[in-house]
Amino acid sequence: MKEFQFERKQRFSLRKYAMGACSVLLGTSLFFAGMGAQPV
Repeated sequence: MKEFQFERKQRFSLRKYAMGACSVLLGTSLFFAGMGAQPV
């Protein structure tokens, strides 16, 4: 029973990490796109 709970928790943490990585990647791409649009 404990193994099942650990597996479920690990899967949730992995999903949370992937969601965080996607949001960081999206924010970084928007930041660089905004910088590229402005003439220096």
